Amino acid sequence: MRRLAVVVAFCSVVAACGTEGVPDDERQRIEAWTDEVQTISAATIAAWDARDHDAIRALYTEDITHDDDTFGAHIAGIEQVMEMAGNMFDFQVPDVRFRDSADHAAGFIGGDGGIMVWEAWDLFGFTEDDPLVEVDRLGIRSGRTSTWRLFYASGNPHDAVAAYASALTAGDVGEVAALYEVAAIRRDAVAEKLVEGIVGIEAETADFFDKHHDLSVQIVMPFGGGDTHGAIYSMSDADDCSVKLAVLLEIADGLIVSEEIYYDGESLLACDWLW
Repeated sequence: MRRLAVVVAFCSVVAACGTEGVPDDERQRIEAWTDEVQTISAATIAAWDARDHDAIRALYTEDITHDDDTFGAHIAGIEQVMEMAGNMFDFQVPDVRFRDSADHAAGFIGGDGGIMVWEAWDLFGFTEDDPLVEVDRLGIRSGRTSTWRLFYASGNPHDAVAAYASALTAGDVGEVAALYEVAAIRRDAVAEKLVEGIVGIEAETADFFDKHHDLSVQIVMPFGGGDTHGAIYSMSDADDCSVKLAVLLEIADGLIVSEEIYYDGESLLACDWLW
């Protein structure tokens, strides 16, 4: 059975919404997690843009793994990461520059770390006005990145990405359920939930639609790498509250077999979507 990893990200402008339902301990947890991802993202961009080898080394664990399916690259261990950095700066792209993404600088929390979005130019024909946009899934351990999977902005969304958005916008539990394999798994580390099987996913989706009416989901920026596909979406509901979230989907034979949800912590707290 052929498996295909798909990354989907929902993104929209944050509206002012009630936060009375967020417990204090949950607020503190989300704020601390968000701060960690933002701090690591900012440090990553600063170190690579400055070509500071010591600072780059300090970002990652000794057993860091880095995967870039677009170029078929798999790197294991800090020494290989440092070798890659040296080759980039000395030979491959000596003039490359990096910055955060003005639209998605906050990043996302979830899984065992988070997702960051940043931009690069003066490489492969990309310019400061038309940069390469990179989307990275980071595993974080003890304040350092332990896994780093890289994706790039692309021109067109994968069919599964478009179908996922359409089903959510339709607000039809059956249409959403039709996207999943019977034994599919949904993981939400932020909400501390693990749902196994299509029956559970249907029930959770129905609860979500009961709370959030008239969803509007629009594709903003597709991205992917190799057999991995995704997009940035705008997502809002009838209460005119918008949240940023990212969802990782693994697809087999056209159906979702695994889903992992990430959130922008600031908009999550502003909209009170989980509590």
